[in-house]
Amino acid sequence: MTSKGIFKSYFARVVFIMLIVFIATSLTACSDVVSIGQDETASATQKNDDGLKKLEVDNLDRNEIVLGTWSYPPYQFADSENFSFIERVIVESYEAVDVKVTIEYYPWNRCEHLVDEGVIWGAFPYVSSEKRIEKFVFSDPILEFAFPGNRLFYMKDTINLDGIILDEESLKDYSIGAAEGFWYNEYFHEHGIEVERSPDQAGLFDKLIHRRLDLVPAEKFVGQYYLKSNYPEESSLIGMTEFGFIHNDPSLRIMLDKENDDYKWFMDKFNEGFEIILEQGIYDELYQDFLTIYNLEE
Repeated sequence: MTSKGIFKSYFARVVFIMLIVFIATSLTACSDVVSIGQDETASATQKNDDGLKKLEVDNLDRNEIVLGTWSYPPYQFADSENFSFIERVIVESYEAVDVKVTIEYYPWNRCEHLVDEGVIWGAFPYVSSEKRIEKFVFSDPILEFAFPGNRLFYMKDTINLDGIILDEESLKDYSIGAAEGFWYNEYFHEHGIEVERSPDQAGLFDKLIHRRLDLVPAEKFVGQYYLKSNYPEESSLIGMTEFGFIHNDPSLRIMLDKENDDYKWFMDKFNEGFEIILEQGIYDELYQDFLTIYNLEE
């Protein structure tokens, strides 16, 4: 073999060896990348029995909270197109203390489930109850007057309850509707009062208008808004009477997961920010906008 042939053979071997080393190194690097990605994902989330991702936040410096909500018109809407008074109050409160808020929309029962499972930090607006406080914690009141304003709506041409306050026993004489996820469901259950359930209050008012229910419980502004928006001609046929019972905590709040070790940080931040917007008059401005936009009378 000539010296030139020997050189070619030697050069080919070197190139082959270098190629093998390069491939092996690349595979090792790819393996490391995959391993790192899996480890980071595992540390950031943890799946429970339902397959839902449970939050594990290690760094609060990012200052972001994820909250769920649904439609409770006119106070709250499950979209960003309408003016949602409660959502604006919460966002303004957190922004006052430099905390970012992400709002996600789920039906009420789903919201409560996601908070319980740790998939989202919390939900709003919720009323505390004996059952809920076993698992959740609640912020300072956003609206203290909402549930003292609760009413039972009825059709005047079906029954006449003008000036009558119904108690637990007399309620059993009527067909009553109840929206899923609302606090009064616990009350009706505890007192053995049968109700016809609906996913939302809109369905209840539809049944009331068509005389398929005798009574529909709703906060005063909620009932007024729905009837004016959907049944303006029939609204004059609707009567209201007060509940014969008073909830022990008549206010709307943010509800957070008690099992999340960091809930107190976000709760304290909201309460701090809420005090700021009260003092600066921002809350009052939002409330007046709310009354004007939806043509409501206190």
